[in-house]
Amino acid sequence: MKKLALLFILTSSLALAFAVGPKTLNRVVHSHKVVLVKFWASWCVPCSIMKPDFEAAKRELKRKRVTVAEYNVDLGGAPKYGVYTIPTLVLFVNGKAVEQKQGVLDKDSIVMWVDSYLQK
Repeated sequence: MKKLALLFILTSSLALAFAVGPKTLNRVVHSHKVVLVKFWASWCVPCSIMKPDFEAAKRELKRKRVTVAEYNVDLGGAPKYGVYTIPTLVLFVNGKAVEQKQGVLDKDSIVMWVDSYLQK
């Protein structure tokens, strides 16, 4: 876990997409204006189905200066963020969860959803 925290510190200023764990998610959410977090697991079939679209959305959102993080629910702690099913995307603005979406979403749906908050 210490390596993950160190990796976060070293890369957070350079990249706007990374994996987070229970100890770093809160820091990430409060360190950036807009943060999209995907809650997932390696054994989750819908998560695997959504992966290519999420990766494409992640690339586009990074260009818009949105921080994108991925949280493996097998690490524990997901219910703290109101996540009880996966895949779930949670959008944080100024450190507060503003909305979440469950299930498989395509790239355009993800980008349009986040864009709606960037325009506010």
